[in-house]
Amino acid sequence: MDDFREAVIKVHAKNWRLLSTAAQTYVDGNHFGFMVAGKFQRGGHRGGGHAVNSMQRDRIRSLQLMQQALENTTKENDRAALASFHLQFASMLMQTSGYADAWRLQ
Repeated sequence: MDDFREAVIKVHAKNWRLLSTAAQTYVDGNHFGFMVAGKFQRGGHRGGGHAVNSMQRDRIRSLQLMQQALENTTKENDRAALASFHLQFASMLMQTSGYADAWRLQ
């Protein structure tokens, strides 16, 4: 799934809506996998490798995609869609830190 998602992102690198949706799939997806032969494989795995949590890795990738999407919103006229995008971005920034720790973003 990860390889397919990244291939779609590469093809549609200027489509901010697709980028924000792809970023959301990283946030909402499974954050568990295995390292097998030096490569991360999301989800369950039989035999070999060691279990890893990809929550922070996925969070960083989602923020990278949102930043890329932000750079492509300059010509967008749909203000409601832009507002929703910015709220989504803010939510992703605060995702694992807890809203009481917002001061850490300073």
